[in-house]
Amino acid sequence: MKPYENELLNSMVARIEEMGIGAQTTTARLAAQCGCEGEDVDMFGLDDALRKECARRGYRLDMSAHENMVVGLPYNLEFTVKALHGTSNAAVPPNGRGSIQRLELGWMCMVGSMVRDYAFQRREDGGYDVTVELVGEPSSFSGTMSRDEAESFDAALQQIGVLGWRRPQYKVNRGYLITDQESWHFAIEREGYKRRFLLDGEGQYPSGFEDLRYLVEGVGAKLGVPRAYNDHSGEL
Repeated sequence: MKPYENELLNSMVARIEEMGIGAQTTTARLAAQCGCEGEDVDMFGLDDALRKECARRGYRLDMSAHENMVVGLPYNLEFTVKALHGTSNAAVPPNGRGSIQRLELGWMCMVGSMVRDYAFQRREDGGYDVTVELVGEPSSFSGTMSRDEAESFDAALQQIGVLGWRRPQYKVNRGYLITDQESWHFAIEREGYKRRFLLDGEGQYPSGFEDLRYLVEGVGAKLGVPRAYNDHSGEL
């Protein structure tokens, strides 16, 4: 590969690592996002090199959704980022660039009592301080997670693929109010990044949102917070 193609490759792999397990994209889209504008790039070679470098770092770019189909150019086909067997699914290392410093998840419905605001704040020892606000209630819940618990939590976030979620489709302006529609917000702040990763929506959710909520509510349950949902698909 040419020197500038190697630089492009490294930027693309870094972006995949930021997006995390479960993210979906294409080689061509990644290349464009990383500044590839020229037509002299060997996209076939870049696509092959991307898969090899990701495999070296413990990732598999899964394209099984296209099996037994008549498809186009490989670098234009969408893949899902997955972990190779036997490799860690940790979302981010406990220390260093990319590690989660703060995570927030909350949701609210205009009818009923399903109102929650969860916050996870990283401590210097690698664990989390956890607070849970039940909007309208007089008191909040608080507790801690150890470093090991925090690493397991981060690994679960990586498996869900939260950093691969994208904004546009979750908020729809219908021009009228739906009183039993749930609104939600989700935010992550990471070490080494000035910009906050923020998503919100109303009545529409990214794939895996129920898994995220169940994961977060599981932590809250250990602090005595009553669950708003008893499984991945239905409320109590």
